[in-house]
Amino acid sequence: MGIIEKIAIASILLLLIAAINSKDSSAGMYFALIMMICFLAFIVYIIAHRGFIRRTGPTDTESTRKELIDSVRDRDGLDRMHYLALLVDRFRNDPHVAKLLAELLADPDIDMQIEAARHLGARGLAHLLGMLALADTVHDDAALRILGILQEREQGQRGGTDELVRAYERRESEEVREAILGVISHNADPAAGSFLLAELARDGGDLRVPIVEALGQCGSVAAVEPLYRVSSGSLNPFVRSAAAKAIERIQSRLGTAERGWLSPAPLGGADGALSVADGAGDGALSIPPKKKD
Repeated sequence: MGIIEKIAIASILLLLIAAINSKDSSAGMYFALIMMICFLAFIVYIIAHRGFIRRTGPTDTESTRKELIDSVRDRDGLDRMHYLALLVDRFRNDPHVAKLLAELLADPDIDMQIEAARHLGARGLAHLLGMLALADTVHDDAALRILGILQEREQGQRGGTDELVRAYERRESEEVREAILGVISHNADPAAGSFLLAELARDGGDLRVPIVEALGQCGSVAAVEPLYRVSSGSLNPFVRSAAAKAIERIQSRLGTAERGWLSPAPLGGADGALSVADGAGDGALSIPPKKKD
């Protein structure tokens, strides 16, 4: 909050106190009228000032940078998030801004921590992943915002799987758990395969579809048989469709040339077995067709 805003608020409070303590009713009305005018002028100033900054942005000067930094550090100030956005936009590579962002990782305002972390590269990513597991202090809305930021990373960027799994185990919200599965799928880290297979065997509820979809991105050959069992045994058409698509994705990821080609077929007498597929290259795998009587 700038000096002008503080002076305006102090003036309004003084006029209000004077109006309340005045024994002359006409004087009280006079003071009340002045107070209202000052208050309206203050509101107009705030709206016009912020509107101008949003349209044009502040000038890139040292004094502007310092004023914005002071506004962000003022924990009792208004619109800290807006000032932080302006600061990062105008002075992204400034070492003073980098220092401020690092300080904000310890800010009592969880939203300020999240916004600062998203601009701190690998350090910020590690901080966001750590926040996810703090179910007692980081509320579900904040967790969903963090997961949205993680989804913004380039698809296939690996890392953070252990933290995501830990957060999944500590969070009770199904919405948050589904979002975590979405990030795991987005990251496509094979290290998540064993966790997802365990969840596939354990979870028979609404999260089965996102678990299956994540296996399509992270699963290996070991996931094909369990996925086929889900595809053929589930009564839920969405689960069956997701499982079939997951097997196709695993096949596509492992490649169709010469080795690693997967071909799901109906389970036969050797229930769940894998064998060489007809027409496939050396080393190809498939689930064998059902034998005719």
